[in-house]
Amino acid sequence: MLDPKEKKGPNIAETKQAILKHIVQKTGKPVLGTSVPKGSPWVWAMETYEATPKQDPKLLYGWVGEHLVVADKRYLASKQVEERRKGLGLVCEACNCAAHRLKDTKLAVQICETYVLPNIDAADERHWKYLGKQNILEVAVGAYAEAKDADNMAEMLKLCIENAHNRNTADGARLRLARVLERQEKYEEALKYLKEIDPNEGVGGGRLLIPDIEKKLKAKK
Repeated sequence: MLDPKEKKGPNIAETKQAILKHIVQKTGKPVLGTSVPKGSPWVWAMETYEATPKQDPKLLYGWVGEHLVVADKRYLASKQVEERRKGLGLVCEACNCAAHRLKDTKLAVQICETYVLPNIDAADERHWKYLGKQNILEVAVGAYAEAKDADNMAEMLKLCIENAHNRNTADGARLRLARVLERQEKYEEALKYLKEIDPNEGVGGGRLLIPDIEKKLKAKK
C-alpha cells in the first residue's frame, strides 16, 4: 500500500519553487507570506477563500501563495506536532481552493503531493476533528478527482478504508473505490471491494452494483 510520504518525489524543494513561480505568474506579485494571523490559521484561510469571489482568480492565487509560504516557514518546520497541524490545515485549504475554486488541477495535485501528504503524520488522531487523518485524505481524494487521476484517487481511497474509524465509513470508501475501479475496467478488483461491504449497513445498497459489474467482467473475458 502506498505510503503518503512517498508522494514527496525526488525534488520537493524544486517543486515548491515551481509552485510559487506559477502563482507569481498568475498574480504578477511576489509572495511575501505575511498575511496570515496566528491562532487557528486554517479557519481564517477557509473563510478568506469563501469570501473571495471566483471572478477574482488573481486574489485567490495570491491567498494560496501566502498560505503555502506561511505554512512552510512558520508551522510545518516546527518540532511541535500541534504547530505542524496548523500548517497542515493551511495547506489543505490552499489545496482545496486550487482544486475546487480555481480549478487549477495541476497546482492542486502539486500542493497535495508537496505539502499535504508529506505532513499527514501531523493530522489529529481524533477522527471527529476537522484536521483528522480521514479528512486530510479526503483533501487528496478531491484533488486527484478534479485532476481525473484515477490511479492516485484509488490509492487514497484505499488509505481511507485502512484509516476509517468505523465499518460504515470504510464501506463508504469501498463503494467510491469500486466505482473508480469500474471506470478503469478493473472489474475484478471492483467486485472485491463491493463484496466486502456490509449489506446491513448504510451503504449496503452499493452491493446492488455487483451483478452489473459481473456482467461487464464476463463480457471483457
